[in-house]
Amino acid sequence: LASVKLNEAPESLRFLTVSLRVLSNNENSTQQKKKKNAILKADSIYLFAGLRNGVCQRLSVDELSGDLTEPTSRFFGPRQIRLVRIFREQRPALLALSSKPWLLAPRREASQGPAALVEIPIAYDTLDFAASFKSEQCPEAIVAVAGTTLRIFVAELKQDDQTFQSQLVPTLYTPRVCINLPIADRQLLLIAETDQHRYTESEARALSIANKEKGDEDAMDIADDDDNNNKESSKITTEETTTENVLQEVEDEIPPLRIINSPIPPENGKWASCLRIIDPTVPNDVLELLELGENEAAVSCATCIFAGRPETTEFFLAVGTVKSLRFDQPGGRKHDGCFIHIYRLLESHRLVLLHKTPIEDIPLCLIEFRGRLMVSVGCALRLYDLGKRKLLRKTEHVRLVPNLIIKLQVYGDRIYACDSTESIFFAKYIRETNRFAVFADDPIPRIIASLCIIDYDTVAIGDKFGNIALLRLPPDADDEVDDPSGVSIYFAEAAPNLHKLQTIAQYHIGAIATSIIKTPLGGPGSDEALFFAAIDGRIGALVPSKTRDDKDFFTMLEMHLRQEYQHFFTGRDHISFRSAFAPVKDVVDGDLCLEFPFLSRDLQVSIARDLDRSPHEVYKKFQDTLNRLL
Repeated sequence: LASVKLNEAPESLRFLTVSLRVLSNNENSTQQKKKKNAILKADSIYLFAGLRNGVCQRLSVDELSGDLTEPTSRFFGPRQIRLVRIFREQRPALLALSSKPWLLAPRREASQGPAALVEIPIAYDTLDFAASFKSEQCPEAIVAVAGTTLRIFVAELKQDDQTFQSQLVPTLYTPRVCINLPIADRQLLLIAETDQHRYTESEARALSIANKEKGDEDAMDIADDDDNNNKESSKITTEETTTENVLQEVEDEIPPLRIINSPIPPENGKWASCLRIIDPTVPNDVLELLELGENEAAVSCATCIFAGRPETTEFFLAVGTVKSLRFDQPGGRKHDGCFIHIYRLLESHRLVLLHKTPIEDIPLCLIEFRGRLMVSVGCALRLYDLGKRKLLRKTEHVRLVPNLIIKLQVYGDRIYACDSTESIFFAKYIRETNRFAVFADDPIPRIIASLCIIDYDTVAIGDKFGNIALLRLPPDADDEVDDPSGVSIYFAEAAPNLHKLQTIAQYHIGAIATSIIKTPLGGPGSDEALFFAAIDGRIGALVPSKTRDDKDFFTMLEMHLRQEYQHFFTGRDHISFRSAFAPVKDVVDGDLCLEFPFLSRDLQVSIARDLDRSPHEVYKKFQDTLNRLL
């Protein structure tokens, strides 16, 4: 039972909500107990109901009759929901306790309708009970019980996007690659750090000692010169002495300069690199820090369990390096050698080098494939097995792509390789002949920055011009390679009958998508979606439409909103912006559709009438799509 003091309640609040039992009119359905609580916002009352199955329902209360309308649902977690009344910014709000706490509160900016409320998770531990707490130090705090501990905290949002817990890990150089180490008892991360025009820490330390010794010798020479010029120094006037004292005081007030990096090496092609193993669950827990010498730069990492060692399931760490890499030479990139390092991880989490194998070109991609190590060597693709003194080459495709392999992923026997300028190629590993064969490519040249496998025939790619595209193998195509001459097995561009990938979706996001992944974000009931992270820090999602009616609905809604926002938020036409590189295809702009609740009431009714719906049904349709995602 939740109540408020009557003398403090506004006159427009005419209803009291209590815990009640709601029975379904379906005899076969099970009874569910709902705990309800209300939030007053402007002239609207919203009722929240927490269910045992972890679903929170929100309803609008009619101000005159008390009828409950406009129901919306959202899954908060697998645990039963507890609702607690609190205050945030001197306004009523709710705290929903499930597998994680959620804050249900009015938005800071003035808005009307369902968009006036926000439902956001709190980055905190699971709470069992909570209540509002007020003191001189914390005027709007929350006291909660988590297990056997009593906690007092404040749910505060400095910015709308700061809803994640983060931990800062200082590094020596720029992190280039980060992978998980498959250890059963601990979660460990390996980070490969690399910087150009940098001395290693040992070289910088030796250089600092040498400069210090040289500085001491120069100071002794200066002292001798001062003794010889003591007579001239005594002629300084009182005014000059006063000026020097003032300047000295000003210099003392200026903080000393903090040297961030070591001096820039004079020679070209100088690199510094190291391997770092950390435990992300423990702050500042560095288990291993191994610096690579001989001017080598780590460019790729992978773990591999070699099938040639059936007596053990021990994994090995493979690191691809390049020595003295230079980019300003005639003919493109130059280097003094490339290597593949194989390390063994001891129980003390220390890395031990087994051997290093020289190769001809840069190994930008390493990946485990059927108990062997697949390595991209420039434009070539190789399979290696573990040997006693070096890696043993088992098979090779001398030119899988025209220029340079920059991305590599596998799915079964199929291989997806991205070229530096010529988009993506589909290849297959033929077991009978132990060879690779290319059978499909993209007809549009793209500079790919990220790659994700959607299914066996479909991939999602992000290029360096700010586009995301979904490519699919034609339905009548297959990966059977019938080439008696064997030319297409070794040279992709010589293959006469390469299948061409079809673009099934195209969308311009305005920034480089550095990573793409397909995963469900929420708990039970949430659908899989395509998530991308952009170079400007944003995180976005592409949600597939379940039915053709959903697709037509959002397409029509986007068309109406394009007319209202003719110049969008960038000052450009919306469809022109989303089609900057290629025409947008089968993707609806969710950011634009989210502006519907912020339109005027008359405009909402007009757009909803064209869609044969009410404004609340339009908003509920969009909320249901978000709930499937979250």
